[in-house]
Amino acid sequence: IPGTAGYGGPVGRSTVSGTSARPGGGELFQAIGVILLSRLPDQPPAPRSALDTVLGARPRVAGSMSAEAATGYTTALIWSMLYSGRAKEAADLADREGMLALHRVAGTAPPCTNSACYSVLAETYLFNGRFRDSIACARFAHDYAIEAADDGCLFRALGVLTAALAMNGDIDLASEFANAARQLGVTREWTTQQAAGPLLLGDVVIRARQADAEGIERACAILDRVCGHDVVYRSVTRYCQAILQTVRKDFRQVVAITRLMAQGADARLCPPYLCDLAASLESIGYVHLGEPGEALTLLAGRTSAPEHSVCFELLRATAYLQLGEFRMVIDSTEACARGHRDHNVGALVSVLLRRALAFEALGQSASADAEYSNGIHLAYESGLLSATLGLPLAALQVLFDRMAVNEPVFAAQVSAALPQNYEYPNRPDLSFEPPQLTQREAVLAGWLVTDLSLREIAAELHVSINTVKSQVTSLYRKLDVSSRDDATDQLRRTGLYQPQQPREPR
Repeated sequence: IPGTAGYGGPVGRSTVSGTSARPGGGELFQAIGVILLSRLPDQPPAPRSALDTVLGARPRVAGSMSAEAATGYTTALIWSMLYSGRAKEAADLADREGMLALHRVAGTAPPCTNSACYSVLAETYLFNGRFRDSIACARFAHDYAIEAADDGCLFRALGVLTAALAMNGDIDLASEFANAARQLGVTREWTTQQAAGPLLLGDVVIRARQADAEGIERACAILDRVCGHDVVYRSVTRYCQAILQTVRKDFRQVVAITRLMAQGADARLCPPYLCDLAASLESIGYVHLGEPGEALTLLAGRTSAPEHSVCFELLRATAYLQLGEFRMVIDSTEACARGHRDHNVGALVSVLLRRALAFEALGQSASADAEYSNGIHLAYESGLLSATLGLPLAALQVLFDRMAVNEPVFAAQVSAALPQNYEYPNRPDLSFEPPQLTQREAVLAGWLVTDLSLREIAAELHVSINTVKSQVTSLYRKLDVSSRDDATDQLRRTGLYQPQQPREPR
């Protein structure tokens, strides 16, 4: 295996020494080396044949290898699984064998080899939504790269560390590592190579907090140009494009892009975590379009991962907030707010803000103030303070004003840290006022979305057909529609009805 020209040392040279003479071994070890090198700057991507060679090797082949060679094989196998639609298997193998193998060769394998292997594990955990594990492995990769004085390995480790920290909500720290990576790679043009994929993903997440559409667009253009061959990063690119359209407030485009991620040609090879990210952005798109019913339908039955790297409870709460179902907001996020030891930081901040708004709407100001203060303190400490996108500004201002009375010094710090010249979007916020239906109108709406005729609905309600017609007219006026089809479409999109079930015929 050739060394990495210009780096501190060869990646994997000692790992494969003395093995190519074995029958059939040369191709396998060549494939392992190609895969490990492919994630570094100035190296070509690993061809599909290399991944298939590693996947096709019998598991017992590792038993005949040296410890260093077996570690390289295991790492390459993890990567090959990740890029073959087997992301969870890849993470399971990293848990079961990958970390242990690296610990065994810590004192014998070259530091640059260890760095490259830890970067593979870090990226595998990243695309499984396991950010804490990803951050830990990326830090190991970073430390080994420094020990080896290998700039290529260091650039890769910094990129994965940036992405994992940004996705976890540690924006300030992610920005520091992103700047270090750019300083290291910009003069060598590494920031526009496929090795910069994780760095570009982290950069998009950081810039999204700053509502920097131009910066996100530049990162998306680089991703699209240099990662088009990469099945995982094609999905990453689409996710970043959906973030761009979210910042631009083009939510129809957000829905279209995320549907393509979940249902397009690459869907089977896309890590499930990326599909969950697509669902989260699609649901946010529906909410911003005033269609919380569609969002709740999309989210039905989905369960958050242990770290809540995608928090479906938060997303459901957002739809409930828009519908004015404030008790549902609180009930659906109780576990997030009270058992949040392993909860993703960024999602938890959003959970706490929505709970504060719900408590305020229910007249429970003390609970609202506590949740708001907790959320803002967490946002401030982690660098997550940003302009609110979609939440009701007037209600948030009331909460902030009360916090300013109780915590004047901290409130001043928050004011200084917030964007000063941000132009808030001219659109309905997430908790827009839905039509105020009476209880009877909500029941009637539930019957309208069935296939029953108005006469059959009247029979179900035990009222006259004229009474039903009068109530339907009033309902149409509130919904600003003129036909049953239009009313049904709006009710299904918004969820503003109580589902009804016709009685079984006797």
